[in-house]
Amino acid sequence: MISQNQLRELEIYSWADLENDFKNSSIVLGNGFSRSLADTFNYESLFTEFLSKCPSEHVNIFRRFDTTNFENIMEKLTYAIYVNELFDKQEPKIEEAAKILQDGLITTIRDIHPKSEAIFWDRLETIANKIRFFSDIYTLNYDLFIYHIIMILKDQFEKNEQQLNSPEYKKLWQYSDSFYGDEHEGEFRRCKYYIESTWYRAVYYLHGALFIFGFGEQIGEMKLIRKDREIELIELIGDTIKEGNMPVFVCEGSSDKKLEQINSSSYLKWVHKVFDRTKQHKFVIFGCSLSQQDTHIIDVLDKPANSLAISLHIGEKTIGKLKTIEQDYENKFTKAEVRFFDSATLFLP
Repeated sequence: MISQNQLRELEIYSWADLENDFKNSSIVLGNGFSRSLADTFNYESLFTEFLSKCPSEHVNIFRRFDTTNFENIMEKLTYAIYVNELFDKQEPKIEEAAKILQDGLITTIRDIHPKSEAIFWDRLETIANKIRFFSDIYTLNYDLFIYHIIMILKDQFEKNEQQLNSPEYKKLWQYSDSFYGDEHEGEFRRCKYYIESTWYRAVYYLHGALFIFGFGEQIGEMKLIRKDREIELIELIGDTIKEGNMPVFVCEGSSDKKLEQINSSSYLKWVHKVFDRTKQHKFVIFGCSLSQQDTHIIDVLDKPANSLAISLHIGEKTIGKLKTIEQDYENKFTKAEVRFFDSATLFLP
């Protein structure tokens, strides 16, 4: 186990050491955030569940890639399709495998997502109380945890609304994800596109989400909601998928292909334009490995004016391993100022 003194020598700090310098910064959330709430979101668990429901003729094919990382497999399949196109060859089996992998990821996340009774609501409320002191929230995750956190913050805000002049009330920001369409839309809400407000901070789903569905160019993307809080949202999502609708999400094998998918969606295209043009210069990056497939995210963050606080999961890692991880991030971010903190210290009670 690495001591606190050793972490400081590595310039890996506690969040409390950086908090004042990153007050009101935006936060970018990745898979590590979801894993901290449900370990079934690790790649191995996701991949095992996916294979258990995968067509038998494809199971061995996917296993032969020798990785549980969906994006790495998708990248290889994408390159294979591209090479075949260069040689004017058609290999529908490769395209079929890519489609099975893409759809399989989102349905697997739906199938393994904790139901309400399995969610640690006290833990989620603790996170909500911490996350509300950040400015805008950008998430790369597809799951429902941020959805639930927004609702917790909304409930806190409404409960304390009568205390308009209290110092505590002024800390209770509401967060809007811009999906607040008309009542006649039933269980779906249109995206109205967020306008800067002194009352709201924004939540952006950079790679889509389980509860966002596309309905063509005329209607666009809509968010599935629970009009009745007694109903499981994940069940509503499952029913919508069974009806032949798939959530809007990005799971491509390369950054360029991800950008193509983003630009094909009016909502995702708008979100990334907001992200790229934000006036914010301070970002906390939590649970994001930011591999080569996420170059489009790195490019937005890596600007000379930006300061980044990047979380590192310490666990059982050695000093040598942590140094390697730090160097890897520093190689990715050559323009922005980069600082590191222990991920376990951010969302403490």
